[in-house]
Amino acid sequence: MGQYEPYHQLTLEKGSYVATPIKGDDDDFTAWNAWSGVADECTSPTECKRGWLTSFNAWCQDFRSAPNNTIKNRSFRSEDIATAIAHANSLPFRLTRRSFVNFFIADTLDDDNIGGLTIRLEKIG
Repeated sequence: MGQYEPYHQLTLEKGSYVATPIKGDDDDFTAWNAWSGVADECTSPTECKRGWLTSFNAWCQDFRSAPNNTIKNRSFRSEDIATAIAHANSLPFRLTRRSFVNFFIADTLDDDNIGGLTIRLEKIG
């Protein structure tokens, strides 16, 4: 999954799902960084002012209770890619009907972004 555009759209059946960042085939799609690869002002391996992220968003018309129909997983700014993926958080969601779901990385200034994500999507119910 690359930065912001293009998003990845899937058609999913009614049910419960969990989307989880996982280690990609290489580090280019294991975590992303919004600051040209810089990680600084770290007070711990997962608490940096700027760093590596495993955050992503999902948009679906069925996510009516979420602002702008968009949900996001919790993420830390980590000092390196290995720490970022080791502390990656899943994003559970439920669809009440067959729906399109768009997965994307959101950043207002994406010219300096590097990396990307690999997401495992599982239907759990």
